[in-house]
Amino acid sequence: MNTAEIIRRDRNIGIKECDEFREINLGVWGGKT
Repeated sequence: MNTAEIIRRDRNIGIKECDEFREINLGVWGGKT
């Protein structure tokens, strides 16, 4: 939600919360391509 608010700024765009999009901890695999 914080990222969506930053992207939206002062524009009149709705933000919809979606449980499928959430941060996860990948441990040592984090940041790898």
